[in-house]
Amino acid sequence: MAAGITNAIIGTAENPYIASTEAKMAQYLADSKKVGSFVQYTGTSGTYVQNEVYRILESGDITQYMPVTDLAQVATINIDAPAAAVNGSVTASQLAILQASDNNNIMFNHEKFYLNDKGHSEGFLTYTHVGIENDLVYIKTFTITVNNLTWVLNIRSLPEFEYDASTKTLVITE
Repeated sequence: MAAGITNAIIGTAENPYIASTEAKMAQYLADSKKVGSFVQYTGTSGTYVQNEVYRILESGDITQYMPVTDLAQVATINIDAPAAAVNGSVTASQLAILQASDNNNIMFNHEKFYLNDKGHSEGFLTYTHVGIENDLVYIKTFTITVNNLTWVLNIRSLPEFEYDASTKTLVITE
């Protein structure tokens, strides 16, 4: 793995971004790439609660965030299907759990998928997982069709890249 890149995905409920000032919090909330991510506020302010974890709901509008007061209350549904499966179905009770909170998530093949596109396409819930396997970055989407309880898994790999420490950028090598 290239220097400076780790397997830890930052911005999840378990590993949130950290904001120690209101300005840093506003920067995270305004970043469209951070929608669906989690931020822990460690500073003191009249706006945010110290050490509270917040989920970014919408980009460009710094008022669109939701406190996550007890991450232990987040529910995970497990998809019981072969590891190579690319489609299947969920039960009505699993769908009800997912719809009960935007923070609830899916575990499939030892990978956790988070809701990022609620209502992006009406009638569908899309959960995503970003991971690194054998030095390749994969983006996986788990899309549930609400009216018939079916799901489809799509997997896309990103091009290979190297980390350039001098410019602090990723350079595509393919």
